[in-house]
Amino acid sequence: MALMRWDPVADIDRMLDLVAASARGGNGGSQAATRSMPMDVYRQGDEYIVEMDLPGVDPSSIDISVERNMITVEAEAESTHEQADEQILCERRHVRYRRQLYLGDDVDTENIQASYDNGVLRLTVPIAQEQRSRKVQVAAGDNRTNQISAQNQSGQQGQSSGGDASSSAKREPATTGAQAGS
Repeated sequence: MALMRWDPVADIDRMLDLVAASARGGNGGSQAATRSMPMDVYRQGDEYIVEMDLPGVDPSSIDISVERNMITVEAEAESTHEQADEQILCERRHVRYRRQLYLGDDVDTENIQASYDNGVLRLTVPIAQEQRSRKVQVAAGDNRTNQISAQNQSGQQGQSSGGDASSSAKREPATTGAQAGS
């Protein structure tokens, strides 16, 4: 999985939002600043796990979209005191979050799952079946035909041909890894 570690456009947008908010008196006015949420990405078995911090976000405001191999996460932490008679102090951030990740070609974008618990959004991104690691066996010896066998998607092992002169009069030609893995 490839990740874009720096998004210059998002950083410029964030700086402009901060400058505009300070010009309006520091509280950001009625418009929330857009921020990039911190995240962790790791591989666990045959899937990637992406965890993003989204504190104070209502799960119904989280929007996750996938286009080709790009995933976009957007969410908003809204103010709960808009209808208050008097605002005495407002120190909590009311922001929009947005983050894009390039997933690479080795993932199954049709089966991405998402959950949200205690302010953390967790995305489970499975690795595509054809990209999962598999065992390759090599049989070799005197007067034997070598064949590479790979475990296919259904989990069945290919057969290694070989043996001695009494096993069979007819022998198959040696195959390459590209032919055996197909």
